[in-house]
Amino acid sequence: MKHFWVVLFFVISFFSQAQVVDTTFAVTREDSLLNDPIMTSDSLVANSNTDVLLSDCAIGDSCLPDIVVFENSGNTLVSTPSLSENSIEDYMNAGEVNPYKFNATTVPKGAVINLLDSGMPNYYTPCQCTVNSPFGYRRWGRYYQFHPGIDLNLGYGQPAHAAFDGVVRFSKMTPGYGNCVIIRHPNGLETLYGHFSSLNVVPGQTVKAGDVVGFCGNTGYSFGAHLHFEIRYMGVPFDPSQVVYTQQDSLKKLTISIDNALFKSNTPPPPSKYKYVYHVIKKGESLSVIARKYRVSVAYLCKLNRISTKTILRPGRTLRIR
Repeated sequence: MKHFWVVLFFVISFFSQAQVVDTTFAVTREDSLLNDPIMTSDSLVANSNTDVLLSDCAIGDSCLPDIVVFENSGNTLVSTPSLSENSIEDYMNAGEVNPYKFNATTVPKGAVINLLDSGMPNYYTPCQCTVNSPFGYRRWGRYYQFHPGIDLNLGYGQPAHAAFDGVVRFSKMTPGYGNCVIIRHPNGLETLYGHFSSLNVVPGQTVKAGDVVGFCGNTGYSFGAHLHFEIRYMGVPFDPSQVVYTQQDSLKKLTISIDNALFKSNTPPPPSKYKYVYHVIKKGESLSVIARKYRVSVAYLCKLNRISTKTILRPGRTLRIR
């Protein structure tokens, strides 16, 4: 019995010490995480130009453009709520086309971005092609549909090239863009290439301007082989035709300002000044009388209302005029 109590005493002592050690380790680990350096706006205020910060980051570094640092109109650097290294990795490794969740209205304004600098010395047109469909809202039946890029007249199976140096953030099949590649660039922009028949790069791969990123196809929401090309800031596209030529390896401008003018084409067109007009038929009225009243043809009224010249016009019936 004496030996039993001795053994029990040693067992209890061992587990008590182990628990103390584990608790101490947990506290130490928590303290070290809280003391890790986190990039804040205060630590960046000494710099007055976004490009200086971004150009200091070599391609592939953790500071590669998380696009959360920008210059506002007061020439002071501000930031989104989270600027930790983890948040940067979350953006870089995101499996979404647009992980930033901004639109043309809410995207932070004020940054001035160099299209070419020491981190991005070259521009290479994705293909020397004409533009099939421009950027912006286009008529689709009775409605307008937003087209967030330009469609380039590239033949099926032909190679498409990276426009600038950068790191591939996204490379996979999507419902709308089909086989899609998104490249992140050191100046804070991203370029998107869509509808590939096959992909030639993988996420995390470093590419240079002119490298082949995929081969033209007709995947996704597409009606015929072509290359869909976008330039984005914080996930928000703007008209590439403002800054790049598509039939030569040159740029229209070397810097762009992130302001409302850049996203002007993202605004839907105003509604038509003409609204639907109707006429209630009165006793004794004919198609010719109604047509003369509104200065339209009888054939036009018949086509618009899907009737013929022999249709009996009953009083009280409504005809659409326009």
